[in-house]
Amino acid sequence: ASLPDNGMQSIPENLLHSIDKKRVLLKKKMIKIDYGKHIFFEDGSSLTANNLVLTGESSSLVDGLALDYNPVKTLYFSSKIEPQKGKYIHLFPCDDIINNIAIPTSISPTYSDDGSHLFSVTIIGDKTPELELINKVQSRLKKYYGGEKDDYQFLKYFKINKGTLVQLPGYFKREKSITNSIILSGEHQMNGSIEGAVVSGIEAVNYI
Repeated sequence: ASLPDNGMQSIPENLLHSIDKKRVLLKKKMIKIDYGKHIFFEDGSSLTANNLVLTGESSSLVDGLALDYNPVKTLYFSSKIEPQKGKYIHLFPCDDIINNIAIPTSISPTYSDDGSHLFSVTIIGDKTPELELINKVQSRLKKYYGGEKDDYQFLKYFKINKGTLVQLPGYFKREKSITNSIILSGEHQMNGSIEGAVVSGIEAVNYI
């Protein structure tokens, strides 16, 4: 596995730096596409393209299929406790709260400025109030990684409504590309992950 030294946000930022900013249209909501590759915007303007690559939820304008997501909660903790096999994503299929735990500092030490280990805890489908959830997760971290509850300092809590892509059996039977050079790209064309999004993007470029 690998991680950018400055966090995942540096991936789109680096992409943006390589794009001619004069070619980027901001504050434009696309509302319609026709197969003549005409794009229509909410403000009444339009443009025509040689090739169209639709990413994320914009693909629904062509295939009519809405994407469904799992809401997730992510809690971050800092600890001097060194986890075993920290370069892996730790899965907990039998835990009634925690879905998985990742330790980014095991991949890139720059995620900590004092040598502590960063624990990223992902929770799916739990409605426990925030403070109670923090306490429960600290107890689980103690159970799985040792030490005491106080050894795991709570840092941040995020509630992400569109966390992971729902991909039920039969999902991959949906059409992956549209004729007339309208190309669908993104994690929803591969698997719900950053890797899936990157691979799909490379395939789109190769197609063009």
